Amino acid sequence: MKTAIYIFGAGGMGRETYCLINDLPQYEVIAFVEQDNADISSINVTVAGKIVEIITESQFAEICSQNKDISAVIGIGIPQVRRKIAEKFSIFCNFPNIIHPSATLAGAVQSGHGNLVMHNCVFTENIEFGNFNLFNISAIITHDCKIGNYNVFLPSCNVSGSVTVGDSNLIGSNAFIIEKTTIGANNIIGAGSVVLKNIGNSTTWVGNPAKRIK
Repeated sequence: MKTAIYIFGAGGMGRETYCLINDLPQYEVIAFVEQDNADISSINVTVAGKIVEIITESQFAEICSQNKDISAVIGIGIPQVRRKIAEKFSIFCNFPNIIHPSATLAGAVQSGHGNLVMHNCVFTENIEFGNFNLFNISAIITHDCKIGNYNVFLPSCNVSGSVTVGDSNLIGSNAFIIEKTTIGANNIIGAGSVVLKNIGNSTTWVGNPAKRIK
């Protein structure tokens, strides 16, 4: 019997998440969940050739009040929004790790819950990551890395060995973080950037080598 699961976010990332879950035989997507004040022009969306219902957060909360065994995943690529949803709804439902079969998790990989690992991601040896991270398509995390919570790693980024990443960072597509560096919290690292030194908190870095911008 398949486990019913709901996806927060009916945008592009949410639809990609649907396609991922569609490859997992143990789950069946029931609906997308959007904010109560969202401009929902229709009550459903077509994705992968199927019509999927859209419900509001209030409707989802009502469903959870009647069934304590509901599962959900956050299909949104903004760290702060992921955190907000996780903090609001973790008391209502389960957030399992959702990992595509094509992802490679080698060695000793320790993970929390609510993480989303997309197609062709690679994790090597002795990696720890917390909760509600998003590892988008073909992200690479190598040995001895420690990843916090609510981070978003966009497609084809590369995190080298012994890197520490805090919470709620956005790592751009094709960005490269060199080994033994530390990334704080709430940072943005632009697409294609090469990070060669430690980064503090709440800053934006772009370029090769990456430089801080105001």
